[in-house]
Amino acid sequence: MANTTSVQWVPDVDPFALAVTATQGFVLVIMNTAIVAVILFQGILRQQKEYIIMGGLAFTDVLIGLALFVSGIMRSILLYNGTAFVLITKWQCFWAPWNIIFNWALPSASYMVLLVSIDRLYAVYWPLSYFMRTTSYAWKILLGLMVVVGVHVLVAGTITYYSKRVPVSPSYCYPNHGVDADWYNDCISLGKLIAPLLSVLLYFFIARRIHQHIVSVRGLNETDLARKMHNLRQFTITLGISSLFTAVVHVLPLTYTTFLVPVFGAPTFSTLTHIAKTSANMNPVFNIIVLVVRQKELRSGFRLMWKGKQMQPNSRIRHAKMSANIKH
Repeated sequence: MANTTSVQWVPDVDPFALAVTATQGFVLVIMNTAIVAVILFQGILRQQKEYIIMGGLAFTDVLIGLALFVSGIMRSILLYNGTAFVLITKWQCFWAPWNIIFNWALPSASYMVLLVSIDRLYAVYWPLSYFMRTTSYAWKILLGLMVVVGVHVLVAGTITYYSKRVPVSPSYCYPNHGVDADWYNDCISLGKLIAPLLSVLLYFFIARRIHQHIVSVRGLNETDLARKMHNLRQFTITLGISSLFTAVVHVLPLTYTTFLVPVFGAPTFSTLTHIAKTSANMNPVFNIIVLVVRQKELRSGFRLMWKGKQMQPNSRIRHAKMSANIKH
């Protein structure tokens, strides 16, 4: 007879919650894949470092969505088969398909939000240096992120590989069930909170700078400078609005559940953790809405992509000049 979990292991795992999780994941995958696709398809967007970074943010949200979708579907199957609470080893839990994705997605999404704010801080405080950067700068950021996350996964895998192979984790296991080190799980949990929190805090400095007068830069003609400055402000404000949503639906709920409740004994209730997780998972949805509403190039590129057409450089520059003139 197979070992099963005791009642203390039973989390908020039920058909409705799993259906919500799978639906959230599906929506995130579809919406963010569309953003990544249009940026990669449209040469004009692909040649702008800002859009490469936006694409990286969308890609990490694709991973989050895929992990949610796969976990919702496969946990539902386990629940239906009556094997969701059968105990397995931590090594088996580590290799659960949804946990493999989660182990990449969770740190990637958290760090990417912070990297976006650091990029914007660099752009508004040192615009001349930033304007001279090419798309290789953005690709290096994304590559560096993947290397750092890869180290995370390698550390987690190494720890779990050398752990005792005894059945202690439920089959529906969460990522922390698959790593035999509390300190590692605590670090990942703190990263999910601290990285977005720092991202939001950095935007106070970014917002202050973006409203200040930025001195004209030598080596750039007036029209080119106006276009570049307009694009810089547009991207920064867009990502600033996204950062505000991150503060409301991600940072505040996680701060309450992971810090205020356990440390200060703040009021709580049975579904609080589930609500906080659902709220945090909605953050990528708000990011997509903000990007689509604010970035006209993205909308135009998406419409043309469906027709199999490329955006025209002259059209893009003309729209940028008109916007810059209106701004001034």
